[in-house]
Amino acid sequence: MPLGSVSNPSALAPTAYNFLGHTNRAYGPQAGGDAPMAQLWMIYAKADRRWGGADLAVISLELLTVFIAGPLAAYVSYGIAKKKESVNVLMVVIATMEMYGGWITFCPEWLVMNYNLDLSTFMYKWVYLVFFNVLWVFIPLYACYVAVSDMNDAYAVRAKVNAAKKLK
Repeated sequence: MPLGSVSNPSALAPTAYNFLGHTNRAYGPQAGGDAPMAQLWMIYAKADRRWGGADLAVISLELLTVFIAGPLAAYVSYGIAKKKESVNVLMVVIATMEMYGGWITFCPEWLVMNYNLDLSTFMYKWVYLVFFNVLWVFIPLYACYVAVSDMNDAYAVRAKVNAAKKLK
């Protein structure tokens, strides 16, 4: 959205200077107008304003999510449906990526005393920021638990086979 079409450009979420080679545009859901997904993200951006515009750290992490973790997750889903045990390793990789991404998203905010976070209401703090983001910790931890348990079972079987070979 061209900045000239915005009545109060200073009210927009910050976007890095020269983002994608432009200095006169607004990006992110704030540029989406009345589109339903833009409106949904603008509600979340009330709690974490980095999601309203084009925060370069967030965009960098989301690019990894879309182009690397997304296809890996699709392959893992396919592997689970086909009962391929080999996808356990990729489950751990994806889960680690998600937890690391969460850390990289929020640790900078903690270091600057939550500058971009609005913790003033129960909804913003406990529902949007804590609950919805803790899901991105517990679900990957559970995926790691399932995958590592399965891998440990495989190691136990291998140990028994190796022990049986030594007895012969």
